[in-house]
Amino acid sequence: MVIFVNNISISLFEGAKLIDAIRSYYRVLHQTIPEELPIVVDNYGNIIEPDGELSAQSHLYFIDKSNSLSYD
Repeated sequence: MVIFVNNISISLFEGAKLIDAIRSYYRVLHQTIPEELPIVVDNYGNIIEPDGELSAQSHLYFIDKSNSLSYD
């Protein structure tokens, strides 16, 4: 199945989890996976957990934690 991570097409097996998409995304970019996994949201702004199952043609986006609001 094909999904899109930050508008990059990634081919994954059926039943893949978000962690599989993250691994594939960084492999395509020839980068290592960061120790702290990025926050990932779908088209509707829902946060996807690393063990969340994916559907074909899903569009996922990494959220930059440095741009998030703090309510301390």
